[in-house]
Amino acid sequence: CSNLVKFVVRISQNYFPKVVKSFEEKKQEQQNTSQSQQNNNSADKETEEDDAWPNETRNKILAGIFATTAMLGYAYTSGLIDVVRNIEIRVDDDDEEYEDYEEDQESESQHVDD
Repeated sequence: CSNLVKFVVRISQNYFPKVVKSFEEKKQEQQNTSQSQQNNNSADKETEEDDAWPNETRNKILAGIFATTAMLGYAYTSGLIDVVRNIEIRVDDDDEEYEDYEEDQESESQHVDD
């Protein structure tokens, strides 16, 4: 694992020197401020961490919706999901179905008697 860390650091320093420099400066500032704030309560530190990621819940929900939409879109275009069109909804009376069932039973019993 240490080899991987060294590799990533080397690549980052070679190709993104400005980013590495700004990261190191921020890290140094955070260390300086953390040393000066050791006297503060731990509750203050928790609020700072909460402020670091505003709207975290909203972002998670939006990411979930986006991912679901993308997966459903792929499934539809690849044919994994087929949307049924022209659905006809009929509301039949239950009495008619019962009468049809009785007629079928009577005709079957006549065929058996013959």
